Amino acid sequence: MLASLIGYFGDFDLAEEAAAEAFAIAAQRWPSDGRPGNPGAWLVTTARHRAIDRLRRDRVLAAKLPLLAAEPAGEDDVTEPAILMSGLSSSSCAAIPRSRSRPRSP
Repeated sequence: MLASLIGYFGDFDLAEEAAAEAFAIAAQRWPSDGRPGNPGAWLVTTARHRAIDRLRRDRVLAAKLPLLAAEPAGEDDVTEPAILMSGLSSSSCAAIPRSRSRPRSP
């Protein structure tokens, strides 16, 4: 299983993490849903889908990270990272409404 994932992605760490996630999902689902007809194929397919999802998330993050770094923060703006760093938990931040972007005056 691991060898096929490494061959597919060319990344040992990604393949190993995806395989571990697939085994964890199998341990959670198979006792209640029953074992699939071809467990090896199920594990490889699940691991491959997890790895693809991770690559997509990483690609989106890489595309958006420069946009976050390029945006200057004003003194009166409260951004989510500032809220999170102030010691509030993420669940308590969910209740805080996000402010709308205002045009900055020159």
